[in-house]
Amino acid sequence: MMIGVLKDSTAAGGAALIVVVLLTIPAIIDHVARFRQKKDKKTSLYEDADGVATEESMAKYSTVVPKILLAILATLGLLTAIALAVLATVHNDELLAKVENWLNVATWVGFHIKCS
Repeated sequence: MMIGVLKDSTAAGGAALIVVVLLTIPAIIDHVARFRQKKDKKTSLYEDADGVATEESMAKYSTVVPKILLAILATLGLLTAIALAVLATVHNDELLAKVENWLNVATWVGFHIKCS
């Protein structure tokens, strides 16, 4: 009975990792494009089909607090996953349990990349 549960949860962990990797690809492409692109401070205003934001509206708009909270929570999740994976590796003889926990770590790594 325990092996069946481990197989199911390992499959779910693998599927979650695949989904996170697929959803992380655009973020990685965006990071690479941002590092390759050199922008002046004056040209870094938000722009869409409705027009360009003003300096004043950009100064009022801030995403600092949500980004800090997301970074803290993503880091806590990653560190927790690493701790659980290490404990499962040291104290568990089941290979699938070890694989499941390290798949969870890989999923958190992908989530951390996506959030940065």
